[in-house]
Amino acid sequence: MLKTFSLLLILAGLALGPAYWVYVVHFTGEVAQTVELRAGDDGTWTSPTFRLDPAMAPVGLILRAVGSFAPNLPDDQPPRDRYRAILHQDGSAGTPIRLELGVKAVADSNPRFQERLLLLQRPQAGDYRVELIPEAAPVIRLANVELDVRAGVQQTDNRVVAAGIAAIALGALLLLM
Repeated sequence: MLKTFSLLLILAGLALGPAYWVYVVHFTGEVAQTVELRAGDDGTWTSPTFRLDPAMAPVGLILRAVGSFAPNLPDDQPPRDRYRAILHQDGSAGTPIRLELGVKAVADSNPRFQERLLLLQRPQAGDYRVELIPEAAPVIRLANVELDVRAGVQQTDNRVVAAGIAAIALGALLLLM
C-alpha cells in the first residue's frame, strides 16, 4: 500500500513539476510568427526582421534547431557548443543571452534542440531580429534554425513547480522506507 502511494506521489510530482514547467515554457500561447535564421560565413545565424507590439504580451522567443555531428567521438565526451543570442530592437543590441546546445550521448548524432531564449513581459512596439553567435567553432552543425515568436505566453507558477518537486521527494523517501 505504501509503495503504491509512493509511486502515485512521484507520478503526481512529475506532472506538477517538470511536465507543467515544460508545457508552460514551450507550449502556452500561440505562435504569432516563425522566422528562419540564416547562416553567415562566420558561423553566425541571423533572423530576418520581425515585428512585436505590446498587444502580444507576454511574448516568448523559442529557438528550435536540428543538429548533426560525426558519431565517432569518444563516448565519454558528448559534444556541447556554447552560443550567445542577441536580440536587436530597432538597431539596438540587447544583453547577450548565453545558451548551450549539447547532447547527453554520442549516439544521439542528429539532435533536435528547443530552447526558450527569453520572455518579454511588455515588448515595445518595433522591429526586432535575433543573432545566434557561436563562442567557438561548433562541433554540432546546425540546420533548420528557426525562432518561434509566441504571443500570450503564460508564466510558470513556481508554487506549482515546488509542490511537484516536493511530491517527488516525498514519494522517493517513502519508497525507500
